[in-house]
Amino acid sequence: MSKHILVCLPISAEQRARIETVQGFAYRFTTPDTATAEDALWADAVLGNLPVPLIRQNDHLEWFQSNAAGPNNYLELGVLPEGCIVTNATGAYGLAISEWMLAMWLGIQKDMFLYRDRQNQRQWAPIDR
Repeated sequence: MSKHILVCLPISAEQRARIETVQGFAYRFTTPDTATAEDALWADAVLGNLPVPLIRQNDHLEWFQSNAAGPNNYLELGVLPEGCIVTNATGAYGLAISEWMLAMWLGIQKDMFLYRDRQNQRQWAPIDR
């Protein structure tokens, strides 16, 4: 009997097709907003953040892969069955967050947001400091 993998992530058709190339598993695809109790009870493994009230109902879950770096809500007593392996996305967002922080810092330092607002209002005067 194959393991049941619930993919609870908003993914593209291309990503879904790539996941389905891994043979020997049965797959269901949903999102946190559309997942049902039936989906939660069906799964042997969950990829993505299935809502806690749903995942709590599954007493046979073997693996939970959080798409967040800190799956704290899922680590509370009684949410996941004993022995369920928990993995997370630690490090997956590090580069993106550091780029965002640098962009925001430069934007603030150089008044880019004020210039953008003035450009949208067609005001071309310099910004006085």
